Amino acid sequence: MCYMQLRNFLIIIGAAVGAGIFALPPTLVNTGYVPFALLLVGIAIAMGWVNYGYYQVVARSTSRHQLPGYVLRTLGSRWSVVASVLLLGSTVGALLAYLSLGGQFIDNLINTPSPLGTGIFFIAIAVPFLAMGRSLELWDYVFSTLKIVLYVVLIIVGIAVIIPGNPSLATSREAYAPYILYGFGPILFSLTAFSIVPELKRTPQGVSKTIAYAQISMSVLYLLFALLFAGVILGDGFITINGWLRRLLDGVGLISVYTPSLMFSWVGYDLFTKDLGFKPFHAKLMIIAIPLLLFVMGMSQFSLIIGVTGGIFLAAIGMLIMEMYHVVFPVKHALAVRLLQSIFFFSICLELLLLFSP
Repeated sequence: MCYMQLRNFLIIIGAAVGAGIFALPPTLVNTGYVPFALLLVGIAIAMGWVNYGYYQVVARSTSRHQLPGYVLRTLGSRWSVVASVLLLGSTVGALLAYLSLGGQFIDNLINTPSPLGTGIFFIAIAVPFLAMGRSLELWDYVFSTLKIVLYVVLIIVGIAVIIPGNPSLATSREAYAPYILYGFGPILFSLTAFSIVPELKRTPQGVSKTIAYAQISMSVLYLLFALLFAGVILGDGFITINGWLRRLLDGVGLISVYTPSLMFSWVGYDLFTKDLGFKPFHAKLMIIAIPLLLFVMGMSQFSLIIGVTGGIFLAAIGMLIMEMYHVVFPVKHALAVRLLQSIFFFSICLELLLLFSP
């Protein structure tokens, strides 16, 4: 793997592997092992295909944008407004999820009352984001590499400690096939890297292999993590164990939400400056202030944020990306494009039904 391939791989992993992974163990418990695995593999394949389709659309453009800019050039101004709303919603939703979970991890690690941990995490994101600018990319590489190493260690520890010590967690659960529907939002959130695709660079070997490597790596990691920590990590990131393994989980969790927080802060900044016309200072102020304001207003339920962001905003973005691909390449994979759009539409309807059901 050449340097540029490694760079692209780290960017995808750094952006996608974050808070969503901690929603997967309780999702597995709700859906059953076999339905969870099938849904994970299916969505991973779909997301890899969508990411590469988006990259092909981006590669044909002579100027750099975020999603609304590419939608404007391809689908027109009306859909560009829709794309702006969707990207803003998904970015703020992701940052809100990271803020909620990151503060919780800090509280657990240093035994602080809840709001203090959130404040510390907010400062740890805001300071480098405001001060470092584009040099954040190197910062992202370092933390993405560290995150991969720590998750490998965590998986090894889980295999060595959790399965022998808790055999009930390793035994197959009954497959609750009807509840597979509850897994769409969290899994879609965990495997999506739409927003980072415009940052990918051309490589002599092509980008498709790098995207495939990233999707396979994430799928294996997510499946192992969910299997090992089902029953240990409950809804909203609550961890049921104590001691050094609890500390390790909290530490790895903190690192895993830190990197995508920085990346998506910059995605939001690009959206405000390049596509919405905000001045740089005002754009940075909006990105750091909106998630914090929503958190203070009480929007801090991690599982709800993940479900809505993944199942509604990201699914709708997936539909737009596929429509752009169809317009740019009208005779390529037309049936697959419509099939993926149908899946995303189903996800949106499902999440809305779950959101408003009693």
